[in-house]
Amino acid sequence: MRLALALLFILAATTATIVTASNPATASEAAGLAKRVIAAYGGARTIEQGGSFKQSGTLESYRHGKTGTVERRFTRPGRLRIEIRIPGEPPESRILDGEKGWRDGKPVPPMMAKAMYLQAARLDLPWLIMQAGQNLQMLGPVKHDDGRDLEALEIPMAEGIRLIAVVDPETGHIVRSHGLIILAPGQEVEFGTLYEGHGDLNGMILDTEETHFARGQPTGKTTLESSEVVEGFPDGVFRP
Repeated sequence: MRLALALLFILAATTATIVTASNPATASEAAGLAKRVIAAYGGARTIEQGGSFKQSGTLESYRHGKTGTVERRFTRPGRLRIEIRIPGEPPESRILDGEKGWRDGKPVPPMMAKAMYLQAARLDLPWLIMQAGQNLQMLGPVKHDDGRDLEALEIPMAEGIRLIAVVDPETGHIVRSHGLIILAPGQEVEFGTLYEGHGDLNGMILDTEETHFARGQPTGKTTLESSEVVEGFPDGVFRP
């Protein structure tokens, strides 16, 4: 966990100082980095075909100090259902259908819906990077605590939110992501994910270990055990 915290703090310090404006040189660098990401996650065709999937695994909840199960169903763009079961705790469900979100069957306020939207986006980063094309922005270098030089890419999103992917330029792997909800100038709420375990899981190229952060604090770790591309889900899946 110390490693994950260190990585989060490094990026938090970096995002305050990096330059966000693109120029021809950085635009070219962003395109090259995007190509490496696309290749690392199976290529354009594989990524495009992963528009709907279901995943399951374990979730270690730091708040409860227990490990339970998690199931996720996703359809791009922006439809997500998560079911969490922690021993001794009430079941939890989170549902997103575009701009509308529900938690345990009840509508959530706009800020929480944005957080859920960012969560869905972080499950589909390679596709979002592929779709962004020339609209990607290089934010600058980020130093990994093991000495590696990483690069931060900003993916264009809806007004009021930001999405940043930090990539290892040597491998194309996404090392971590940061979703930010902008409350006011200079005021942002940040949600982050640290990725590990890159590989092939049932035909999907992804990262099987995710450490989650909210407002600078680690909240839990997901370890995926199954991931399957499907043709789609009934509309009722993304409604309470």
